[in-house]
Amino acid sequence: MTSAMTRTIIFIERLNEQAQGLARGYLLEVTKLIQEIDSQFDVVLIRDQRTIFLSILFLSLLENGFRPVLLPPNIDLNQKTEFDNIFLQTNYVVIANGKLKTHGISDRSCLLNWDYGVFSSGTTGKNKFYSFQLQQGLDNAKAHAKSLNLGRDHVICQILPLSHLFGVIAYLFTPLVVESQIIMSDHYWNWNTLENINAKLVLHTTPFLLQHLLKRHKNLNHFDIISIGAGQVSTQVLKQLMGLYDNSLFTTYGLTEAGPRVSTQNVRDAGFKEGAIGTPIDKVALSLVDQEHNNIASSIGHLAINSPYASAEALTQFKNEKLVMTRDLFVLENGKYYFVARDSEVIKVRGVLVTPKEIRNILSCSNDVFLFALDENNYVLFAECENEKLLDLSALSSLIVKPKKTICLRPFPRNHLGKIDQEKMLTLARQYVEA
Repeated sequence: MTSAMTRTIIFIERLNEQAQGLARGYLLEVTKLIQEIDSQFDVVLIRDQRTIFLSILFLSLLENGFRPVLLPPNIDLNQKTEFDNIFLQTNYVVIANGKLKTHGISDRSCLLNWDYGVFSSGTTGKNKFYSFQLQQGLDNAKAHAKSLNLGRDHVICQILPLSHLFGVIAYLFTPLVVESQIIMSDHYWNWNTLENINAKLVLHTTPFLLQHLLKRHKNLNHFDIISIGAGQVSTQVLKQLMGLYDNSLFTTYGLTEAGPRVSTQNVRDAGFKEGAIGTPIDKVALSLVDQEHNNIASSIGHLAINSPYASAEALTQFKNEKLVMTRDLFVLENGKYYFVARDSEVIKVRGVLVTPKEIRNILSCSNDVFLFALDENNYVLFAECENEKLLDLSALSSLIVKPKKTICLRPFPRNHLGKIDQEKMLTLARQYVEA
């Protein structure tokens, strides 16, 4: 039995009892599937709606020397030409919903210096491919867990999908490196059952999902740790959460291409401000750069990340080191980094930058907003709510550049993580403006 095989068995033993039974059955199914794969194939693109099956498939492929690549739901499995371009000179296989489909390229695969791959969520354009070595992922999971004080006495509740990198780090690798337990299901959880579990539960959530939880639950103290990632959470939502929850609360920052976890912020730290991304996890360093990639010590700029966990596809040579140059705007104040917005969310009107965060703070609401530039002088504000009566639009008078029009729209188009799909939202905005 190989060490990788041992990881799969250990992972199964870390699962809750009901999931263990399913996992053992899936392991037999996965073993048969892998035996059908011809030895000429290296890369295996995988997708499955069954979370436990997908977990066993991913780990089993690694143990058998294949390179699994997780496919998000918005990627078309029939885009063979696109896959051929990404996996140049590589023979690859697709396993979708338990069925094997082969795609061959004439040349034998070249030696690839990576173990597994993922695609970005594609909220701002085409999904991008990123690859990683197994040790990078295990180390990122360990550093992330350390930043949350997450240990072997914790039980992680899986509620986010595995089709993105954070799912792999949080739900597959963390139980292996920290020896924590994990509650996993192929279906949606009945949240009432979690309240009756006598254990130190850990919940990783997103700002979008968190708002739904706050609407349905009055007490979340059965969780020992709650961490919020995959987007910035507003001050209004955090205040509401802290009124219902007394235990450890963190926000985390990361990007798919960065490994994914970059930093962690304890929300209960004195002097916490919205947008703070906290302290970099072990072995990660941050800096702020301008448009010419020059380091800046103040003002606004893009975040640059020096991380051993980053994908090779995302690294840019910068002086004597390779960095991940993000498209995220930050301000640096007293040595602390504060998120402002992503490039795709910001508009410039009459020479002034306008950001969703600024609008939300002025409106004192937790609703998401989207900014659509009509021209250099005017823009339309889209607010995710039922009608204008739910917003104090008079507060917008304090803006330097006010919106020409405000349109209430619900719901905004979102991806599988609950993030606003910027491309779809842009198309929708054009339709409303032109109507």
